[in-house]
Amino acid sequence: MSIDPRKASQSNSTTAFLTSLAVNAALLAVEVGIFLILKQRLWRIYTPRAYLPPPEKRADQLPEGPWKWLPTLLKSPPEDIIRKNGLDAYMFLRFIKLLVIIFLVFTILTFAVIVPVDAAGISSPLEGLERISWTNLVDPREQGRFSAHIIVVYILTAVVLYMIYRELKYFVHLRHEFLLSKSHTKLPQSRTVLVTAIPDELSTEHDLRTFASFVPGGVDKVWMYRDSRELNELFEQRQEACQKLETAASAILVQATAAWRKKVKLHNKSHRKRKDEENAEAFELVKPEPTLDLLNELVPLAQRPRHRTGALGLVGSKVETIEWCKNEIARLNETIKEKRKEQVEGKFMGSAFIRCNLQMGAHILSQCLSYHEPMKMYDKWLEAHPKDIVWTNLDDGALEMKSRYIISWAVTFGLIIVWAFPVTFIGTLSNLSELCTEVK
Repeated sequence: MSIDPRKASQSNSTTAFLTSLAVNAALLAVEVGIFLILKQRLWRIYTPRAYLPPPEKRADQLPEGPWKWLPTLLKSPPEDIIRKNGLDAYMFLRFIKLLVIIFLVFTILTFAVIVPVDAAGISSPLEGLERISWTNLVDPREQGRFSAHIIVVYILTAVVLYMIYRELKYFVHLRHEFLLSKSHTKLPQSRTVLVTAIPDELSTEHDLRTFASFVPGGVDKVWMYRDSRELNELFEQRQEACQKLETAASAILVQATAAWRKKVKLHNKSHRKRKDEENAEAFELVKPEPTLDLLNELVPLAQRPRHRTGALGLVGSKVETIEWCKNEIARLNETIKEKRKEQVEGKFMGSAFIRCNLQMGAHILSQCLSYHEPMKMYDKWLEAHPKDIVWTNLDDGALEMKSRYIISWAVTFGLIIVWAFPVTFIGTLSNLSELCTEVK
C-alpha cells in the first residue's frame, strides 16, 4: 500500500500551521497580559484567601510583581496548600502538573523518534511540515517506518495510563490521610450519614437507632427530616431579602466611592496652582472616617437603590431597598422564631441524618446499611453538610430519582442522534468537491 503524494501534500500545510501558531501565540500573550494586569488590580478576586479568611486560615501573600508569584507558588509545600485552600485546590494543581508532564513526554518522544524516522535518509520533493510528517513516507520501500509510529503510540499510551494510575493511587492515599486527620475527625460531618427513601416502618428515631445498632460505637444522634413547609418558605423569603440587601449595599458603596473620587479630583483641580506655589501637603483632601453623615453627603437618599414590592418588581409601591430589607429581615426573624416555638413534629419525609460516635461506624453504616424491599434506603451519603444539600429535593423518592436519571440519559442520547444528521450533512457539503471527483 502506498500514499498518493499529491493527496498527501494537501493534508498538511506549513503556512496554515505557522499562521495558526502565530495567531494562538498572540492570543496567549494578550490573555496572559490581561491576567497579569488584573491580578495586580483585582486582589479581592485573585488573592481573596490572603485577606478575607480568619488570620489563622489565611494564605501567605504572594510576592508583588508580574512573575515573582510563580516560583513561590511552585515551591509551596503541599501541607500548607491543603490546610489553607483545601484538598480540592491541591488536587487541581496536581492535575495541571500531570498535564504538563504528559505534554513534555509527548513532545520529547515524538521529536526524538518520529521526526528522524519520517525525514532521515529520504529524498522527497516535500518541504516544511510535510517533510517531517508521515505523508513523507510515500515510497513503498519506506512503509516499514510506520512501525515506529505504532511503537511510539503504545509507549505514550502506557505512559498516560501509568501517570493516571500513579495519580489516582496518590489521591486515595492523600484522601485517607485527610479523612483521618485530627482536624477533620473533630467535625460532626465526618461521622454523619444521610439516608434517603426510608420506609414508613422506620419512621421514628427509636426504630432507626435499633436498625443501625450494628455499627461500631453505636449511634450518637438521629435527625428526622419532617415537613416544615411554612418555615422553609419564610427562610427562603429571608434569604431573598438578605441577597437584595447585599446587592443594594454594594451598589451604594460603588456610588460612594465614585462620588468621593470625583470630589477629590475637583479639589485637586481647584488647588493645583496653589499647590505649586505653597506646600502641597497642606492642600491635600483628608479622608474622613466612614460615618452615616458622610454616606448621606456622598449618596443622597434620592440616589439610593429603590424597588417595587409587587410581583416581579413591576407593580406595587416603590420603596428604598436598604431600609425595606432591614425591616423585612427583622420581621422574618421574629416570625421564624415564633414558628419554631409552635412547630410540632410534621410528616416524616423519608430522609434522616444519622451521626455515629465513631468515624469508622459512619463508613460501615454507609456501606452495609440495606433494606429488604427494593428502592428503599437506596442512597446513602457520607460527610453530609447542611450547606451541600438541596433541601427542596430531599423528599424525592428513590423511584423518582431513578426515573430522572433514566430520562436525563435518554435526552442526552436523543440529542446526540438528532445532531448527527445536520453534522453529517455539513460534513458532506465540506467534502463536496472531493466527492464529485470520486464519483466522476
